[in-house]
Order: sequence, then structure tokens, then C-alpha cells
Amino acid sequence: MDRKYIFASIAIVAAIIGGLALVFSGPSADAEPLTKLTDADVETIARSQQQLGDASLVESLEVPEAKQAFLQGMKQHLALAAAAKQEGLDEDPLFKINRNYKVDRLLADMYEAKLGHSTDKPYPIAKEDIDRIFSDANNATAFKRDMDALQKIQNDANQKMGTGIMPGILLGESLERAKKSWARAKILSDQAKADAEFMASNEVKLRIGVLEAGLLSADLLRKHWSERIRATDSEIANFIATRPEYDLKRKWQKADEVLKRALAGESFAKLVADFTEHRPTKATGGLIENIIAGDNPGPVEDAILAAAPGKIIPQLVESELGRHIVMPVSRTVKKLSDGREKIEYSYRQILFQNKFEQPGVNDPEIPPPFMTAEEIARMLIQQEKRDRLVAEYMAKNKIEVPGENPAASE
Repeated sequence: MDRKYIFASIAIVAAIIGGLALVFSGPSADAEPLTKLTDADVETIARSQQQLGDASLVESLEVPEAKQAFLQGMKQHLALAAAAKQEGLDEDPLFKINRNYKVDRLLADMYEAKLGHSTDKPYPIAKEDIDRIFSDANNATAFKRDMDALQKIQNDANQKMGTGIMPGILLGESLERAKKSWARAKILSDQAKADAEFMASNEVKLRIGVLEAGLLSADLLRKHWSERIRATDSEIANFIATRPEYDLKRKWQKADEVLKRALAGESFAKLVADFTEHRPTKATGGLIENIIAGDNPGPVEDAILAAAPGKIIPQLVESELGRHIVMPVSRTVKKLSDGREKIEYSYRQILFQNKFEQPGVNDPEIPPPFMTAEEIARMLIQQEKRDRLVAEYMAKNKIEVPGENPAASE
């Protein structure tokens, strides 16, 4: 079974229900949250997504494991949304502004598709249209209100999650793009709201509930992140101390062992294939060619230029990336027309990074990124704490999705 569809399903849940990459919503924030999805509902969501130019959900639902991943993701978000309403998060002024902003984005995208337009042939918005929208002082005020609210939400999320990222103020081209996008949504959503048949369709109503669930679930997690999800310094330290696979000292010991094997005459190319963490040269024997001295400043270049080509440098070379086993291959000196000399060199290396591969990435088409031990600890701790919180809310809020027996989950 092609695992890519499982990962696609997980990403699709985040897109459809999260209100981030693909934004959907609807007209009433006072409606009861969705607590049940039928097969027909899932087909409607998939068809709607396809009409907006994304067929990946339709394809994923044909794979049983991927469909199950999608449904479980939806179930989690719907349970969190129900809990968020119980905690009154739907009454938060920022939530209401964010939700109404996403209403217009949803209606604009869906109505654009109804009018026969798409990302390849978008609904035409001229500069005159944008100017006309913003000539109305009420629209200018609404635009600023929406942008300020979105920034406040993002700032709060970044602060509670400890990302250290603060979004910048919209200026210049980014401001003009935001105004154009807002005006486009305003123009198309106004047309959609005037179409009673469109607004009454089951597809629109369903996407309303789905998007609102996504926004509420995100707000619920954001509310509890600092106290119940964020990893503490002591938790991170304890995690690393009890998991030797994330101990840099052990990695450096392995690097010393591999260096000794290379110096003893073992095939350098074979050692590269077995141990290097420099992916671009793993299949080429660690070869890096035609580097001009000065273009790669630092300890590795210094060591290469001080050593004789053809022999492995007898000690590990430490850089900001990690520790390198280095074998200079060639070095040439060329005279330039102005009399200066240019040194060009090639070398082979085995790199042991001061980071570790992210665990849990099983997609063969996407190599896992390298992360520090602290980053991995934080990710896994927060994932475990988040899962516990989600399970708690799911136990309190029963959600029905296709393929489950409601009585069996009591």
C-alpha cells in the first residue's frame, strides 16, 4: 500500500478543518457543532475539495488506511470543537472576527468555482475594483480590524508555543497583496450571499461546520498549550537523559570508531554509504568537487588546505554542522590575469551531524529532517501531552464517523 496517501490524508485534515492553508466557513457562529459525519458527508467534502482544484482527498479516500486516518483526524477536531463551545471560546471577540473573515474566504473560493473560475483562471479583480472597495471607509475599517485580529491570534499562539516568531506588520507589496485578497473575498462573498440557493446548499452548510470546528479546536489547544501541552525544561532534560539514541557523546564515539576504520584501510566509499549524514554525497562516496578556497571558509577548509591530498586527515574535524572525517582528493593553484592565485580543491567526507533524524517520518519520498536533541524532545513530549488532552476531550464528547459502531465506543 502506498503510504503517501496516509500522509496526504493527515495533511488534508489540517487543510480542510484547520482554516489555515485552505480556508472555509459559513454564516452562523451560533449553530451547534458537528458531532456526526456520514459517508455522504465525507463524499460531499471530497467533491467540494475537488471542485476547488484539489483531488488529493478523493484519491486518498480510495485507500482504506488513508480514509481511516482522515476520519480519525476529523473526529479529533470535532470533539475539540464541542469542548471549545462548552468552554465558551465561540464567544471570544477574536474568534468571531477570525471566523467571519474565513466566511468570506470560503464563500469566495466556492462561488468562484461555481462561476467557472479556478486558480488557473481566477475571477478577474482589477485595481479599480480594489480601489472601489477601499473607497468605502467601512471596508477600510473592516480590513484593518481583520488584519489586526489575525496578527493578535498568531502572536498569542507563538507566545504560548514558545516559537519566538512574531509576524511582521503588513507593508509595501505584502500589504497590497493582502488588500487585493481581502477585496476579492469581499466581492465574491457578497455575490454568494445574494444567491439564496447556493447559501442553502448542503455542501455550504457542511463546510460551515467543518471550518468552524477547525477554528474552535485550534483555539482550544492554544488556550491550554502553556499549562497542559508545552514541554518544560526539566521534561526536555529528563527525556534526553533517558534516551541514549539522542546522546551526542555516543555519536562522537561512533565517529571516532569510523575514523579509525578509515585510517586502517577500510573502503572510504563503503563507510560513507553506511555512516555519513550528508545526504547529497551519500551515493557518491562523499565527494565534494571544485571548491574555490574562500568560498567555504571554516575548519573543514582550513584542515583540507593544510593537509596532503590523497590521505585521510588523522583526526575528526569539528564544524558548526558536526564532526567530519575528511580525505582531501586534489588541490590545484591557478594564476589569474591580475597575478593573484586561485586555489581549487576537492575532497571526500563522512559527516556526523550534531543533530538527529526526526523520528516518525516514514514517507520514503520525504527524508526526515535533522533536529537537535532538544527539538526532538520538545516535539515528542508535546505530542504525547497533546494526545492525552485530545483523548480526554474525545472521551467527554462522543463523535460519530463512518465505519464506527456508536454503541461500541460507549
